[in-house]
Amino acid sequence: MKMYDRLIAVGSVICYNVCADNLSTFRNHAKLDVLIYPTSVNCLVRATEILDNYVLLGNGSNTLISNDGVEGNVLSLKKLIDHKIENDGIYAMAGVSNILLAKLARDNYFKGLEFLAGIPGSLGGSIHMNAGAYGSSVGDFIEYVDIVDNGKIERVAGQDMKFGYRNTAMADKIFVGAKFKLDRGNPIIISNTIKKYQGTRRRTQPSEPSLGSVFKKVDDISAGYYIEKAGLSGYSIGGAEISTKHANFIVNKGNATSYDFVALADLMQDVVYKKFGIKLEREVRYIGRGFEKI
Repeated sequence: MKMYDRLIAVGSVICYNVCADNLSTFRNHAKLDVLIYPTSVNCLVRATEILDNYVLLGNGSNTLISNDGVEGNVLSLKKLIDHKIENDGIYAMAGVSNILLAKLARDNYFKGLEFLAGIPGSLGGSIHMNAGAYGSSVGDFIEYVDIVDNGKIERVAGQDMKFGYRNTAMADKIFVGAKFKLDRGNPIIISNTIKKYQGTRRRTQPSEPSLGSVFKKVDDISAGYYIEKAGLSGYSIGGAEISTKHANFIVNKGNATSYDFVALADLMQDVVYKKFGIKLEREVRYIGRGFEKI
């Protein structure tokens, strides 16, 4: 417990035996042994120095938490939400939500981040997977990223992040925040674009709890196309169902477990491979007991 006392002393918030229902957008019932919220950059750096091991958790919009829970320490960046408006863009910390970032850009007449208004999650996770939609990705606008490395903050230029489709070469790092270099735009056009993207999302994606797209695109074709063509739309296991609105989503119909999700994801991969010879690559991240070898 002395380890946790040291973290509390520098300002971290620590919770024990935490119900994780609201920590993952799949809303399956799970518990975390220890959940640690650094409340500042210094808290985060100290946590990485003090803790022997930990699992990072952002907004949980693409993270499946095992119903057997997560053993040990979970480090959440949700309280790192400071941001700064600059003359040529926005600096935001890892816990800032994508939706808020899009609104900040809109309200300050910056264009380019409209696509983020329809993507759940927070900036840390978006950097990790180079989140994107409608032909744009966060990596297109990042000037630099601040990371934690060996107990100190290092600044990495956007080009050195080597962003690719839903990945970055720096994916093993802890992202503290990022500077977005943005151009000014017409506020009416920016607002209308955000409304258009939000409307498209409501029309084409399910409203039930989910983790977003389960699999990455294949040669710029949605994995949902192959899943639907394989006849899997509406197929369910336990409380989880392959959405009839978008076949690349697994939704929680009310009592789904992590095991239901994994079983469906495995089925989607197997059937698509057998029918089309295509191996789908998962976007969703699994954490917790039982997932160590997946």
